[in-house]
Amino acid sequence: MTMGAVIEYLDSPVDGYREVLAAAAFRRGLRMLFHCPFIAVDSLASLAAGRKNWSLPKVLVAVDGQPGHSGTTTCRSKSEAPWTVTASARALSPALPMAKNFLLWQEFPSGGLHEIPARLSGRVRLALIDIDVESSHRLERLVRPGRHLGLLADTMSATLGVPRPVPIERR
Repeated sequence: MTMGAVIEYLDSPVDGYREVLAAAAFRRGLRMLFHCPFIAVDSLASLAAGRKNWSLPKVLVAVDGQPGHSGTTTCRSKSEAPWTVTASARALSPALPMAKNFLLWQEFPSGGLHEIPARLSGRVRLALIDIDVESSHRLERLVRPGRHLGLLADTMSATLGVPRPVPIERR
């Protein structure tokens, strides 16, 4: 299962910025885990912090529109491999509270898999989201074009914790 998001952070340790991401969800026993193979931001400070602190493969993007609101948001790569993701969202419900703790698993250049505790909390609305993807590489396999049921966040707080190595089980 893949989850996609277009997010606008109004405040963060590196100031405000916007991002588009795709994260794969998988199970390990009864736990649901996530891995983020694609993430693009419109801030050099966020790009550097995400790569250094959490081994997130951030690249640069230009974002037009207002992520998290009904309407259309377009994200365009600022790299040599061109891609565009367009998301048009329409809210279907009133805002409801949501909170979720989860683990993000990322491979670190220093070696090994690390898990990163994360938390989301805020108010979200159920929404219909139409996605269009133009890409010359694997992005359309992560972000599926078409109509999807999703969420629009009226307010959201997100935190990523300190990465810790994942013990390797030998069988």
